Amino acid sequence: MSDPAEQLAITLDMLEKQIVERESELAALKAYCIESEAEIARSKKRAENLRTMLEEMRQFRPAAKPFSVEKYPSAQPGRPGKQSEQIRQLAKVILREAGKPIMQLDLKERMEAKGLLLQTVNPVDLIRSALRNQPEFRHIRSQGWTLVDSVE
Repeated sequence: MSDPAEQLAITLDMLEKQIVERESELAALKAYCIESEAEIARSKKRAENLRTMLEEMRQFRPAAKPFSVEKYPSAQPGRPGKQSEQIRQLAKVILREAGKPIMQLDLKERMEAKGLLLQTVNPVDLIRSALRNQPEFRHIRSQGWTLVDSVE
């Protein structure tokens, strides 16, 4: 028979090797879990982005009465008189629909939504120029443009 101390040393050696193997397996499992958690987080973010896009698509409502592109085609560069007249005509439509003052940037966006694309470096300045000093329009500071006949 062998010495009990020698048998205990062999058993201890085997146990320590098993512990090292199990720790190695556990470390690999932890790395896998961390990687999986990161992948799940990315997937959740993608799902949230898609959900947001879907909600925006569902909320989009086209204009009830689109502005006639044939009647008012995109303005031509170099013809400021024509652009100004188109801006004034469409501004009247938009301001009547709104029933309240509208800022120039909002006017520009609504004009584009109705089919009038102003081909100029600064469409907002062109809108201001077209409406300024016109008897049917009035600018109210910090509120925007309105029609004179709708001002109380």
